[in-house]
Amino acid sequence: MHKIDLNSTNNYIVLGEDQEVYMKQIAATLDILGYKAPKLISYSYVLLDGDKMSTSNGTLVLVTDFIKTLREKIQKEFENRNLECSEETLKILTNACIKYTMLNVSRNKIVNFNFDNATSFTGESAIYILYSIVRINSILRNNKYSNTTIKLTDELEYQIVKDLIEFPSLVNDLLVTSEPVLLTKYIFNLTQKFSSYYEKVNISNITDEQIKNSKLLLLEATKIVLTNGLSILGIKTIEKM
Repeated sequence: MHKIDLNSTNNYIVLGEDQEVYMKQIAATLDILGYKAPKLISYSYVLLDGDKMSTSNGTLVLVTDFIKTLREKIQKEFENRNLECSEETLKILTNACIKYTMLNVSRNKIVNFNFDNATSFTGESAIYILYSIVRINSILRNNKYSNTTIKLTDELEYQIVKDLIEFPSLVNDLLVTSEPVLLTKYIFNLTQKFSSYYEKVNISNITDEQIKNSKLLLLEATKIVLTNGLSILGIKTIEKM
């Protein structure tokens, strides 16, 4: 009742799909008592590398062991790339990998958590997206720019701008559908476009100041949208890797 009193308009409860019948009974009881029941957001089962976890079958995986394994996997990935990873960064990345992987699946589909996919620097993962933001940060730090008239010169730039314009509408759709996967896919696709742009354009070598400034502003806008999108998902960004 306390939860309902705090916010009766936007009141949600997240449960496994096997709890739907139970929640419908609770909702009916609340209705009789004159209270508006919270909106149910249900998710399907979570598999760990294809295996279903079950207490009765003795295949239970403790959260502490799961997080420990994931942290070690991320740390190993950094070591393989000769990159440093502080404890704070490791904590942020661990949480990011869990959240992004879990939310990157439609609510009615089974989540199959694979450690390799979740920690990939090149695949559809939180680390791939966060690493791209770090790249943008590096470019912006090393180049001066100001708010002036923007001049686009590349087809890929128009594609990125088109995606950026769609972000507010996408957020509104999330409020209606309660499907975070719409946002995770959007963020990943935008990141892919940035990665293609990063490989294609060397901004530091551009001599035309207006064109260079325009490209830097485009990167800043991309960073803002990616950061805000991750924030909606409850994922923090990092400045360096």
